[in-house]
Amino acid sequence: MNKKNSRTANGTTKYQPPYAITQSSNEATKLELVALHLMENDTAGTSHLSAMAKLHDLSPRNSISQLRRQYRIRVMDQFFEHKHSGGGKTYFKRYWLAGRDEVRKIAEILHLNRKQRRAEPFSQERIARYLAHSPLH
Repeated sequence: MNKKNSRTANGTTKYQPPYAITQSSNEATKLELVALHLMENDTAGTSHLSAMAKLHDLSPRNSISQLRRQYRIRVMDQFFEHKHSGGGKTYFKRYWLAGRDEVRKIAEILHLNRKQRRAEPFSQERIARYLAHSPLH
């Protein structure tokens, strides 16, 4: 491209959009993995430690924040003390879903996300298991 074609009339550089992905990925998103982890662990919940061990996720709080803001999911949290290998103490947050209504909402979100990426949807039995293990409130 020459200089004449690479500039707009007012002298600024033309915007070149980034490459678009036209196919959806078949892999689960980070948000899906954290949401599923919350559902599977019911009242035990998740923390940075369990997310790192099971999901290889260094910061589940970003996905939890997105679930709260974007999807209006009520996620409870509480600090807990952890003794690290050096003998000192540090604090992490543990997160868990507030009740069955939240589990139902998460299941719907996961179902839609799985459908969009052409993955097999959850069976009704699997969703019923998650609902049965979750607290009422």
